Amino acid sequence: MKRKHNQFYLYILLLFFVLENSLHPDPVLFPDFHKVICLNSVQGCPCYQSPERKKVKIKVFHAESVELLSSVKQSAKIKHEGGICYYPKMNLLKMKYSKVLKSKFQNFKHELIPLKTLISENQKRISEKNYEYKSLGNFWPTYYHLAMEDLHPGPKVSIITPQGKVIGRASQEFLRQVTWEGTGITETGLRIRYGFKKNRYVLSDQKQWGKGAGHGYHIYPYRTVAVNYPGICEMLGEKIKNCSKATAIGLMIYIKEVAEKNIRINGKKHDGYFCVTDTGSPHFIKKDRMDIFVGTHGGGNPYLPVQRRGNYLIEGGIENLVPSDWRLWTGMNSRVWCGWNQVPANINHPVKGECIHDYHYTARHKALSVLAVFDRSGNPVRCRKRIKLN
Repeated sequence: MKRKHNQFYLYILLLFFVLENSLHPDPVLFPDFHKVICLNSVQGCPCYQSPERKKVKIKVFHAESVELLSSVKQSAKIKHEGGICYYPKMNLLKMKYSKVLKSKFQNFKHELIPLKTLISENQKRISEKNYEYKSLGNFWPTYYHLAMEDLHPGPKVSIITPQGKVIGRASQEFLRQVTWEGTGITETGLRIRYGFKKNRYVLSDQKQWGKGAGHGYHIYPYRTVAVNYPGICEMLGEKIKNCSKATAIGLMIYIKEVAEKNIRINGKKHDGYFCVTDTGSPHFIKKDRMDIFVGTHGGGNPYLPVQRRGNYLIEGGIENLVPSDWRLWTGMNSRVWCGWNQVPANINHPVKGECIHDYHYTARHKALSVLAVFDRSGNPVRCRKRIKLN
């Protein structure tokens, strides 16, 4: 009898331990991230050596991700990439995220499609040694991925099509992520995509990663980039006649930095070739911006634990833009972009009058050299629209 009592008490203690840890997640695994508030200040805001805020240690910028360590009166002790300092507590915004580190769907095979398979079927006779290149200049990358419900749990709501049909149930936060990312996968494995109507979704091809920007194109991890098509056409000049999304989509591009960094995707070295087959919001994907698709891997979100941020390209040294690369914000979500006529002609050596408060200068080390690929007859080399996956 005594032994049974002891087992019962051990069970109660174990249950209490599990509940306690679920209510108070490990702060090492799940840091208390906050966003810095520092508006209308290109030079940044002071972060101090002590809670009394008498001596400045470093400057911080709006939208930077910092870790809250503790609070001392009206000051917050924060961990910043420049060290530990004290910042006014009222000028920090707590960032919320689900206490989950990994999705089961991140185990999907992220196959790097071979270049010979990637190229359009009617251009297979063209070999890489016969490629010609047109420089499109510098581009700055971000990453996008499939939204995954198991990373965004919560109360379930109906998944409704634009026609009003219910096709399943999923968490509301997950569906919000699908609206942002374009495509997502429920915790039961159902793939859906945004239906281009508020709070409406449609079934996606269950054997494909997702659809691109139309014209029959699909997207593939570490091969697809989303771009601003008018911007691409501007940089191409006369290389593609009557250039538009309809004539530029499918264009193959080459990113020198990816090829040179010996980045491996499931053991295969990335050759630097990508397909221009998707598009993003013109408010964020400007003419020298690109969004790279990384499957179910991380997109580099600085407000998430490091375990949820990474992908093969980030780990290989291809850094993504983050909100604090824009130094001037006039409101919590109102960043100021440099005018195109003020962007530094030489990003490493701007001259007086040129703009230095956005990524063109502040994140100049993240720039990628992008080349459009053509054959020797001047025809654009194009990617295949849809590839059968193993």
